[in-house]
Amino acid sequence: MLNLTLEQLREENKLRKFTFLGIILVIVGAVGAFTFLDDAFETVDIFEEKKVSGNQYKNIEIDTSSVDVNVIPTAKKELIVTLSGEVSKRYEEVYDLVLEERGDMLQIELKEKNIFFNVGFVINKVDLQVEIPQKLYDSVKVDVTSGDIDVAQLQANDLTLSTSSGDVTIEELNASDVELTATSGNISAKNGVISSNMLIETSSGDIDTENIISNILTLEVTSGNIEFTNNEVKTSTLQTSSGNITIYNDEHKGDIKAKTTSGDITIDFEQENESLLIDFKTSSGDVDIRREGYLFEEKSDSKAIGKIGSGKYNIEARASSGDITLK
Repeated sequence: MLNLTLEQLREENKLRKFTFLGIILVIVGAVGAFTFLDDAFETVDIFEEKKVSGNQYKNIEIDTSSVDVNVIPTAKKELIVTLSGEVSKRYEEVYDLVLEERGDMLQIELKEKNIFFNVGFVINKVDLQVEIPQKLYDSVKVDVTSGDIDVAQLQANDLTLSTSSGDVTIEELNASDVELTATSGNISAKNGVISSNMLIETSSGDIDTENIISNILTLEVTSGNIEFTNNEVKTSTLQTSSGNITIYNDEHKGDIKAKTTSGDITIDFEQENESLLIDFKTSSGDVDIRREGYLFEEKSDSKAIGKIGSGKYNIEARASSGDITLK
């Protein structure tokens, strides 16, 4: 009977030890979690500025991972790169701003140090601002993995802006060839953008263009809407797989091809057209011509081919499932 009692005492002692150890582990885990979360919500301001003489550079490349990029002109002769914002405290030293000269090219790269243990809530509100001297550049290229791109008042022969996840905005610039791409994000080109050839593409997002002057304009969307407002373009191609296309001009000039697989096409001109050829067709939907004075070669609920005047300019519209309206 005594031996059995001793065995029971031993088992009870073991149980107490395991229980005590379990309590200690829970306390340590709770303290660690609290410290981790507290560190995540606690932020620090970061600021880094680098300057180089900007006269010798004809080409500029900017490459970042997860910050917004803003490119603006400066009257100074120096090119100024500024990294600023706030991040979670444990990410205070994560960024490495590198400027590398390669002949007449300046490469600006914002590197991020590898973080193997990256869980929990993270605050990252950081912007990269690049001030470049006002002059004509051979090329300007910006590549962002996750972040917005804003470029204004720039002159370049070639302008290429690309983001995987973020919006792209340009305004008041002059570039011979412009290419704007986004995988997931909206793209806006407005307010005095002048270009010879402009290509704008986004997989998931809207494209908004206004007051553009260009010889060739191509707008392509997989899922999203296209807005074409008061642009002076000789040849425009507008295409979306799933979305609406809206064309609004005070006075129409130039040829337009508009196509949507699933969506409506609306064409609205403030002034009467004196010379226009239209070719509208929809597979599942209606064609509605609300303007008078057109002579039609073919006219039905789903098709309209006709012209007013000599048909100097041409608008071709196609919709697989959607309506086409001329106001």
